[in-house]
Amino acid sequence: MIPRRIESTKIFDRAKIRGEIDLETKISALLDLLYGWSWYRLLTGNLACDDDFNSTIRLIARAGRGD
Repeated sequence: MIPRRIESTKIFDRAKIRGEIDLETKISALLDLLYGWSWYRLLTGNLACDDDFNSTIRLIARAGRGD
């Protein structure tokens, strides 16, 4: 596994322990959503922290909570 992905997995695992992410959530799927979206923003030159950025982060967080 790629070192950055290992560290990100640890962060999400701690969020599971705190109850911020549903125990059934697949961390690898959340990471795919986050990294895929991040690469898209990078490749399209859309790096601003705008309303779309914030909305997408909220959607990914809801997916982790099982909402």
